[in-house]
Parts: sequence; C-alpha cells; structure tokens
Amino acid sequence: MKGFSYLYAIFLVGFLSTIVTSYFTGVSTSYLSQKRMLNESYYNSISRDFLSMVANQIIKKINFIPNKIEKLSDLGIFDNSVYSLEIGEIKAKVRLLIKKEEAVKNDCYNEIKAKIILYSIVDMLNNNKIYSSEINFVILSGHLPFNMFVQRKNLGKVKFFFPYHNPEFYRDLSLAFEIDKEKALKSLLNINQDEGLDNTTLRKLLKLKKSDMPVVDGLYIGESENGNFLYLKGDLERLVLGIDNDYQFIYAEESGNKILVKFRPDENNFLYLKNEESGEINGIFSGNILVEGNIQELSSGKIVGSDIVNDSEADAVKDGVNLNIFIGGGFKISSSLRYEGVSLKRGKFVREKTKLNLIQSEKGLFYESSENTEVEFLFSENSPEIHANMFLKGRIYSNKEFSIFGSIFSEYPFLVNPPDFTEDPLNYIGVQNSDVFPSSTSDITILKNLSIEKIEEVF
Repeated sequence: MKGFSYLYAIFLVGFLSTIVTSYFTGVSTSYLSQKRMLNESYYNSISRDFLSMVANQIIKKINFIPNKIEKLSDLGIFDNSVYSLEIGEIKAKVRLLIKKEEAVKNDCYNEIKAKIILYSIVDMLNNNKIYSSEINFVILSGHLPFNMFVQRKNLGKVKFFFPYHNPEFYRDLSLAFEIDKEKALKSLLNINQDEGLDNTTLRKLLKLKKSDMPVVDGLYIGESENGNFLYLKGDLERLVLGIDNDYQFIYAEESGNKILVKFRPDENNFLYLKNEESGEINGIFSGNILVEGNIQELSSGKIVGSDIVNDSEADAVKDGVNLNIFIGGGFKISSSLRYEGVSLKRGKFVREKTKLNLIQSEKGLFYESSENTEVEFLFSENSPEIHANMFLKGRIYSNKEFSIFGSIFSEYPFLVNPPDFTEDPLNYIGVQNSDVFPSSTSDITILKNLSIEKIEEVF
C-alpha cells in the first residue's frame, strides 16, 4: 500500500505540474499574442499618422497658389519626392509616386485629376514596416468660377467640409470675381462669340418675326443649340420653383401673363402651359432662365389642382436638375429654396447633380436698364435655408438670419442678419461651362475632393 501511495503521489504532482506549466505557457503565449496584436495596431496607427502628415504638407504646398498650372510637374513636389518625418523617437520616410494624371485644359481654368501613391517606411522597435496608400484629388487652376468659394467678409460663420480649406483665404480682400455678361450669354445660348448680341439675335432665338422693334414684355420659350430656355421680360410678380412628382416645374407671372414649364431630368421633351395654351415640346429644356427685369417674389412652391401655391417647406430643385437663373434686375426671396434630399438640420449634405445658380447682372441682360438693383431676403418662416450659389451685384437687405448651402459673392456686405454658411464639397462647375459663370479676376490654384484610400501593409 505504501508503494502504491508513493507512486500515486508522484503521478499527482506530475499531473498538477503539467497543468500549471500549461497554464503559464498559455498565459505567456496569450500575452505575446496580445502584445504582437498591439504592436500591429500601433504600427497601423503610426503609419496613418505619417501618411496624414505628408498629405497635409502636400495640401499646404498646392492650395491657394496665385498662378495657373497645366500639369503636376509644374508644382515640383511629386517627382519621387521623399519626406523624412518624426513622431517622438519614431522615424519614417514617405515617398511620393504619381500613378495617374488627367488634365482638361481651358482658356479660363484647367482641371487636373490625379492619383498618387505614398509609401511610408516606419522604423520602430528596430523593425521596418512599409505601408502604402492611394491619394485621389482634383486640382483646379486659373480663373475659377465664383461658386467654388464663399464670401470673404461680413457674412458670418463658415462651416467647412474639409480641414484643408483655409478660412483666412476667404477673408482675403484681394480676390475678386466678375462676369462678362455678353460672353456669358453667348456661351449659354451657343451664339458664336464673333456675332453680335442684339435685338435681332434675340428675336431669332425666340422665333419672332424679323423687326427692329424691341421684344415686348412677356413670357417666352426660346430655342438654342444648347436646349430650350425661358426668357421672361418685364417685372415678374412671382417666380416659383418646385417639384411635382417626377417633374421639376418653373412658374412665372407677369402683368396677367402666366407660364408653367414641367420637365423630367435628362428627358428630351417637356410640357408647358402658357396662359390658355398648352402643349409638349420635343427637345431638352436646358434649365436656363433669363429674367429681363425685377422679381417681386422668388419662392418654392407646389401644384395644388390648377393653382401654384407658395410653400416654404417644399423642395425647390429636384435631384438631377441644374437651374441657372440670370437676372437683369433686383429680386426678393420670400421662402426657403432647398435641394431635394438635402437637409442642413439633419446633416444630410451629399447630392449628385442638383444645383441652383442665381446670377445677378447689372443694368439688364439683352437690353440696358438704368434701374438700381437690390436683393432682399424677406422670410416669413423660422430657420430658412437657401441651397444655391448666388452672385449678387445689388445692395442687400435681410429680415432674418438664414443658412446657405452653397456659396455666395456679393459686392455689398450683409449689414444685418448675415447668413451662416455650409460649403458643398461637390460644388464646382466643369470646365465646359466656365465661360458662363462669374470667375476670379486673377489666377488661383486650389485642391478639391481629396480622399485617402487603401492604406495597406506592403512588407
């Protein structure tokens, strides 16, 4: 029995020893595994920090250069450039390589789409790790359209979508914008720049009889190679923008005359109702509206039966629609003008093609006017919103503070109730339309739509 007890004791001690050894081995393995995981996580975090530092340096070197470039090499920072960086005792080298470059050139400005690869070699704990990432961005350079910017002074707080926008730039009093009215109208209506912009040309676009007499006040549908457009001559009592099911509609009243145009985005026909006449026109409605006069009330609204009613809660511009309203006089905005599916209150900003441009021209469009132009924001609702890009030439009055989703340029400051801005990250016009809109009077280079993608461990 004693021998059996002795052997049992030895077996029990061995068994317990195995359990204890296994436990501490397991704990040690788990600790090493966790430590390795923490190191990997730390490597990833540090690498991202280095890549972000380089991206910020690139942004600072590109953004707001006061000249026009045609290609990335003009900047001198992308030809196998190497950045040496430190975070505490950790060092890294980041190399830049151009992967893709596409340039669309224009007399006004160039648009350069680029993709570069960053390789970061991080030296940490006597071990090198190599990470790569792709950076995509767009460079716009030259005389840039006004709607890429917000007003620089006396307009209240600005909210920026991206950290690389420099707020000081928007307070730079040296940057100015102007519009060449004749050149813009010719581009808008596809008129040869060598031709005159006169009464004869306008009557032809409106399909009126040849005559030396000016076009009489009224509401017209014109036709150009760029699509059909509205020419509204005389002081408008109302101009209403809204959505009716799948249709965008535009409604105008002038001295007892009425016109309603309805169209679906990207369709080759549209409906119209002019006084008692109605019909369907085969052809694209361009979204261009020319107002030769003042607008007493510009608002959003909806169709109720046979009536057009103002509705400050209604969306003014349908998704996929681009409206360009050129005004040769003053105007009053009496309600919110919102894009479909965009809400500043709920933080929903991203859209696709929707855009409303309000361009004010001094002293008329086709016909000269001596009237002083004024802009008034006369809201009845609380917390009004304007989703638009506005180029304002007249003196401004606002009865309430309001929010703007878009951009604005004004020759005169908001003396009371300045708006609160939220910039739209997709808000710029392609180079093919650069002649149509007001642009900067001097060259400037900026960076837009930057994104960092695919941060991966290479080795």
